[in-house]
Amino acid sequence: MIEGSHLEIGHDAELLVEGSMIIKEPPDVSEHRDMHITLGQDARLRFAPGSRLRN
Repeated sequence: MIEGSHLEIGHDAELLVEGSMIIKEPPDVSEHRDMHITLGQDARLRFAPGSRLRN
């Protein structure tokens, strides 16, 4: 995933990460930017055992 992006997980949806989720800055960026995640009502963001979030 690229920093500065927006991820939206809709109503009653689930994103299950099994492995590594890597957050990177685009090569032309000289400053840090945020990444935004919006969870809809009853939505879930889950990481399976042993998964990682790296940046």
